[in-house]
Amino acid sequence: MFIFSMTSLAESFTAKYPRHFYSTKDFQWATYSSANLNEDHHANLLLLLHGGGLWSANFEIMMDALTSEGIPVVAIDLPGHGWTWPRQKDFHRYDLEVMGNNLFQLLQALPAERIHLVGHSWGGGLALQVASLHPSKLGQLTLISSSGLDVKETWEWEILKIPVLGRWMTGLIRPYMFRKSLDKSYYHSDFVTDQHVETYYQVYRGPYLRRALYEYSRRIHWKTVEEKLPSITIPTLMVWGKQDTYAPLDQVPRFLNSMPRVRPLLVDGCSHMAHEECLSSWFQSWLPLLR
Repeated sequence: MFIFSMTSLAESFTAKYPRHFYSTKDFQWATYSSANLNEDHHANLLLLLHGGGLWSANFEIMMDALTSEGIPVVAIDLPGHGWTWPRQKDFHRYDLEVMGNNLFQLLQALPAERIHLVGHSWGGGLALQVASLHPSKLGQLTLISSSGLDVKETWEWEILKIPVLGRWMTGLIRPYMFRKSLDKSYYHSDFVTDQHVETYYQVYRGPYLRRALYEYSRRIHWKTVEEKLPSITIPTLMVWGKQDTYAPLDQVPRFLNSMPRVRPLLVDGCSHMAHEECLSSWFQSWLPLLR
């Protein structure tokens, strides 16, 4: 098995939220939780899905807040990200159908009656895919600056869709590029530290993420998700930073006009990471929905 180095930030996260693995047809999923998933059965369980190019430690602030309130929560690394790896080394089908079906298999394996999905960016789009096809075990959705619309992404992601060039570009990414991307993701620059940049870069250099980002970009077509939005009747909260530069605020009305049971929560002084830099401004209003 390929082992890559962990920074002190990654080690501190896994010390609080130990890593456990679940297998589905195509992936071995890495999950992180302070709850005992092997022994405890939960009436409700929160499952967190991070954005593209990240891993579950991106939810550490939210997990700390939820755990302090006694709410059981699990974060998972998306396929190809972090420590969620394909079961076959030459796997390349990172598309919505395959990932959605495998995620539903994971939901079925988790010890919970109902699951509240929380998805950020690409993770939100994947949550919508599951909700449109397999809603039976889902209680609620919380979407944070979510993908799921047929719109162009920022140039950094669009370029990865170009055959050959996109694959070549994934091999050129260096720490300073990660810093630029993170600077764009936060409204408050003090969230971007040298340690955070190094942590994300080390995870990026893992065995599958570069290939996965290229295949995600080529194979995921959000148009198919947008077409299904009217059929999603699960109560949904849509959290969006008013200063989001990755997913502009003008995308929100398209979700509101398509989904029958969605309400917006717009957060000022916040960019693409509302679950990190602005959580304190909306956590208390969100908490009653989780009880």
